[in-house]
Amino acid sequence: MKALVTMVTVNHLAFGRVLTIQELNQDLTTIAHMVVHPKYRTIGLGTKLVKETLPLVDKPYVEMIAVMAKYNPFAKKAGMEKILESKPNPAVLDAVEKLRKLGFNPVFLSSEKYNMHQLRALQSVSQVKTLLKDLSKAVGIYRKRLWSSHKAYMPKEKFNNCVDKAPLKKLAKMLCILSFLTQTKVYLFCKKREAQIYFH
Repeated sequence: MKALVTMVTVNHLAFGRVLTIQELNQDLTTIAHMVVHPKYRTIGLGTKLVKETLPLVDKPYVEMIAVMAKYNPFAKKAGMEKILESKPNPAVLDAVEKLRKLGFNPVFLSSEKYNMHQLRALQSVSQVKTLLKDLSKAVGIYRKRLWSSHKAYMPKEKFNNCVDKAPLKKLAKMLCILSFLTQTKVYLFCKKREAQIYFH
């Protein structure tokens, strides 16, 4: 429900009203991923890629959700408007804090190899399993993502059962995913007609 409210808020902020699913499918496209090789960063290539791609899109509206946009306003420089900044859920931050108390360094949680090393060093992984199940109870929408399930919805009981039976490798991957959930995401939006005027 919380995710739905957020999307409704984002749509209202971007369009001035809540659009129907049909309108979104017809008029909106998304820049899903944009990665610049480390060798070519800091020279404005991200801005150039977005700036030159926007006029080629055949829909009037373009959106982008980007983590790096918080630190590097490359999309804003290309003509996109920052609409909303999405902070991590407090339950996610609480889970990471519990991991820190178990000896995990939050900075390295995105490394599966690091997580495997830390899990093997624990006398028991039951505390890690418990905090994942507690997170699932607090924020049910993360079950599917944490388990990397392809199903639309994962019931709490099934998630808990899977976590209880999970091998260390799976738990290490789940902790990687948890680290991504701690990121602040920026929602950016562009009305193409305005973008075309901006670029010419």
